[in-house]
Amino acid sequence: LSGGASVLHAINVAGGITDKGSYRKIDLIRNNEVIASLDLYDMIVFGKNIFSQTLRSGDTIKIHASSFIVPVSGGIANEGLYEIKQGENLQNLIDYAGGIGPSFIGDGIIYIRRFIDQAEEFISVSKSEYTDTKLFTRDAVILPFFSEDIMKIKSVKISGMVNRPGRYAIN
Repeated sequence: LSGGASVLHAINVAGGITDKGSYRKIDLIRNNEVIASLDLYDMIVFGKNIFSQTLRSGDTIKIHASSFIVPVSGGIANEGLYEIKQGENLQNLIDYAGGIGPSFIGDGIIYIRRFIDQAEEFISVSKSEYTDTKLFTRDAVILPFFSEDIMKIKSVKISGMVNRPGRYAIN
């Protein structure tokens, strides 16, 4: 690494964070003391510059294991798997995923698939409850949406020696 390198440079040189590694808890250790604890979501999601500390010879970067991951799909801006910290809620997850997407339908109702006593339940959450709704391990968040693929009209193109060449809708 060159002089003035940051934690992000070092992670990049090391090949990135593994699937089980946390983007939310990265410690910079100097002289056996944690001098900075970084959350990459601050940079990735919110665009904040979190790399005020430059690396020195002998520093250690510890990437902790991820706490728990919640998948979010449907009418959200960026479907995916998001790491949730203790105390975070459904609104935090929506913010990390870039907010509700233009394909969202359902009057603000979001569904959480939750396993309780080995049974699968779907919990509906209204918009006014997003910030009060805690997420748990094995939860999955589903936002109702419409798919443009469903809206596409299937068609066939007819060309050549016909009286009316063109594209025609078919069932």
